[in-house]
Amino acid sequence: MAYEPTVWKTGDLISAEKLNKMEMGIQNEQVGPQGEPGTPGTPGEAGEDGIRGSKWFSGTGISGGSGIEEQVFASSGVTDALTNDRYLNTDEGNVYICVQAGDADTATWSYELSIMGPKGDTGAAGADGVGLTGEAQTMEKLAGSEEAAEIATKVNAIIDVLVARGICTSS
Repeated sequence: MAYEPTVWKTGDLISAEKLNKMEMGIQNEQVGPQGEPGTPGTPGEAGEDGIRGSKWFSGTGISGGSGIEEQVFASSGVTDALTNDRYLNTDEGNVYICVQAGDADTATWSYELSIMGPKGDTGAAGADGVGLTGEAQTMEKLAGSEEAAEIATKVNAIIDVLVARGICTSS
């Protein structure tokens, strides 16, 4: 609200109300309009590096399943565990959470959950495979003195047998 000065006349009495109005007006007028922005200051020094975020480790050094609570696993191989890091046991599918930071000899881990589902049903038998079965083929060994055309003929004969048995295809 803008200050409206009192218009004084001869004989007006000074009252507490009029003095308080004047004091408020003086106080309000001491705040001027917004000035221009100042020159930016010099940048401060870089802060220290923060603590790394959570990290996942994996292996078989932490194991035991759902009964594990706040246990040290010196064989974990984890040298810098922080609270809330995770460890996946790659054989069991169990996930453990670090509840006390430290190295392998001091960090404590608790079982969190298993990512491995129940064992599935046995699948149906597959079709018979194709392999080197069937009638044997007699082929002459290379003597070492063959011409390129003779070698190509003998190699092509081998390829023809493999194609006929379904072992490979020819292009």
